[in-house]
Amino acid sequence: MSATRRKTSYDVAQLAGVSQSAVSRAFSEDGSVSQKMRDKIRAAADELGYRPNAIARSLGKGQSGLIGMIINRHSQQSYAAALTGITEILRESGGGVLLQVVDADSLADEAIATLLDYQVDAIICSSVLSNTAAEQCAKSGVALCLVNRQTDSMLVDEVFSDNEGVSFAIALGLASTGVQNAAYIYGPESGFVSRLRFQGFSAGCVQAGLAKPSKIYCDFTYQGGYDAALELLDLNPNLDAIFAATDTMAFGVMDALRYSKGIAVPDTIQVVGFDDEATAAYRAYQLTSVRQPMAVMLLEAVDLARNRIKNPKSPKRRVETKSKVIQRKTATWTIQSAIDSGRNQN
Repeated sequence: MSATRRKTSYDVAQLAGVSQSAVSRAFSEDGSVSQKMRDKIRAAADELGYRPNAIARSLGKGQSGLIGMIINRHSQQSYAAALTGITEILRESGGGVLLQVVDADSLADEAIATLLDYQVDAIICSSVLSNTAAEQCAKSGVALCLVNRQTDSMLVDEVFSDNEGVSFAIALGLASTGVQNAAYIYGPESGFVSRLRFQGFSAGCVQAGLAKPSKIYCDFTYQGGYDAALELLDLNPNLDAIFAATDTMAFGVMDALRYSKGIAVPDTIQVVGFDDEATAAYRAYQLTSVRQPMAVMLLEAVDLARNRIKNPKSPKRRVETKSKVIQRKTATWTIQSAIDSGRNQN
């Protein structure tokens, strides 16, 4: 069976006995056509199963109404709910989202090129990209906003959560429980937010009078965290706290401690993650973690992108949002006021 040919405005015009320009006006909000003619044309379109090309119509106005979104694979879960909300907001204003997912440790340049080919108005990127890709967006007149990423370009806006501040606070919290030997599981060495979180955690440990935490690199995976925990214990059997750059790694850490080493969590070693994935609240883990305001961050990114669409030469803007430590069974402390003070100083 041959594929059915997609119906065009020409087919609708033929069936309705009108011109193609009349069909175009009938599907335009401000098109000058009588209601009787509009009803006739739309009845013909319904009979044929014709839908006007929204992208082509919007491009005629100089904008597609589309925003490109780039996320990396390890952060898909933390972005899911926020992306749903953003999609609804854009749909209400006649726009939409084109999503690209890239590997955690690879550049987003190819995804940028793909989105530029689709004539998006703006790109929101939470993955690493080169300065060349950022410059290409500027040359193409496409607004670019980074989420938890940084670039030297003065025409690219940025939205951050307080990665350093909240990690500093976690160090103070753990120290208040008597922790003496802490470690940090970094993820890939090139990870930008992992580096910020380690810097904050390390500074907090020093502030609390502890030695700088040991660190180890691994993949942003469950197995990466599992293997890293075993290696850390071989290097330092006296560990009493592990802070992982993501929840997924922290789950691996917990299972390595409990099932491979028979170590009680949190009685012997406390564990903290980052992202507050849904699994963190499961009874099997009850993981203390950091909840980033992802919906707020993406809304801020959309607002910045829309502003840059209107004002392409406006000064670079950086917006920082506040995260929240969600304490569960794997690590608990009671010095929140001191933590908040420490975060503000940092």
